[in-house]
Amino acid sequence: TTASLEEAEQQDRRLLALRFARLDQFLYGAAVDAPERLYAYAIRLLLLARLGVPLEVNHAS
Repeated sequence: TTASLEEAEQQDRRLLALRFARLDQFLYGAAVDAPERLYAYAIRLLLLARLGVPLEVNHAS
């Protein structure tokens, strides 16, 4: 049904937002060597795109 589909999409967005928050903690919390940091930034950009955040708006902030 439409309601269950919307609920599933909201849950998916919540899970993605949680992953994004954990990734930010990883990126900014500890000293990470360059290859891991680049990989984490790439994942961060993919999560932002999946969450529907315009990248140019996020980049400006």
